[in-house]
Formats: sequence, structure tokens, C-alpha cells
Amino acid sequence: MMIGNKQERIKKLAKKNQSAKIAEYLKSKDKDVRLAAIAALGESGGEDAFNNLTLILSSAVPAERIAAAQALGVLGDEKAISYLSHQLTKEQDAALIAALKKGLHALHKG
Repeated sequence: MMIGNKQERIKKLAKKNQSAKIAEYLKSKDKDVRLAAIAALGESGGEDAFNNLTLILSSAVPAERIAAAQALGVLGDEKAISYLSHQLTKEQDAALIAALKKGLHALHKG
């Protein structure tokens, strides 16, 4: 299956709030597919999305941590505040810190 097709499928799953099916794409070898899945989890909502996104905050891949922080802000679950705040104390990278603060800001506004 072509990567673009996977990303379209992920978008469709997000519109249907299919977090568990989206999470399957987190295992993809393609970075862009994984990042699309992370963003889609924020849009789809639910406990599966929340659990996967909080786990991704500890990913070894900085781009995935940034995407997870942004997706948690979009998700809007106030339980994420403690996860984002904790991650903020551990991060050194300016882009990651900015993403975490943006996610926290979105949650505090919501």
C-alpha cells in the first residue's frame, strides 16, 4: 500500500474516532505514517488515543514527542496536563519545550 494511501486511511479513521485502528499505524517503519497517526490520535479522541499519546511522550524520536505533545493539546483531555508538565521538566530541546508549552496552553484554554 502506498504511503499516501495510508495517510488518507488514517485521516478517515480519525473522522470516525477509531483510535484503536489508528494506533496500529504507530508501528509503521515510515516516519511520516507514524507522525500522521500521532496527529490523528489527537483528533479522534478517546482512552486509546490518550494512552498511546502519553506513551509516545517518552519516544526516542524527538519529532514523535513533539507530535504527541501537540496531539495531546488537540485531544483536550485535562489528564494530559500532568504528563506534559512532567515531560517539560525532562526536556532540553527548544522545539520540544515549545511543543509541550503549546500543548499545555491548549489544555488550559479548553
